[in-house]
Amino acid sequence: MTNPPWTVDLSPGECVIAATIAANRQVANREANVQNLQGGPQSRMTTELVGVFGEMGVARMLNCYPDMTTHLRRGGADLTIGDLSVDVKTTRLSTGDLRVDARPDKHSDVYVLAVSNWATITAVGYATTVDLQERFAVPGGWVIPQRALRPMDTLRALHKATR
Repeated sequence: MTNPPWTVDLSPGECVIAATIAANRQVANREANVQNLQGGPQSRMTTELVGVFGEMGVARMLNCYPDMTTHLRRGGADLTIGDLSVDVKTTRLSTGDLRVDARPDKHSDVYVLAVSNWATITAVGYATTVDLQERFAVPGGWVIPQRALRPMDTLRALHKATR
């Protein structure tokens, strides 16, 4: 059975790298008293791991290199395609929406929604900063339903055009 076009299975080696990055980010964030803005009841470590899985999967789909740093990353992008900064938001809920927090120190050009079934990552769609319209505003940011996201094919085309 083949994967849908925007789904990848991370290799065992990629999972080990992701777990190492997630663990080190968790330590750095806790030492600096950074609050994790997770949306669900899972542990902080699970949130970190799912997030890094999503970043690595989307980077592989777009043939980009993810940000694998483990120090505090305020204001940094998860990956860059051409001149565009990309923030990957990952959820374990297949029906989840793209949640973007309003933070003055961190704005990306593009926000990608990824769904993680652990090592199987599906990129659902994306929104640009321009897409964060008033109709999607909620206290503290924006919530964009999956049906309102741009298709991933257009992001891949945009990436190829910026190479």
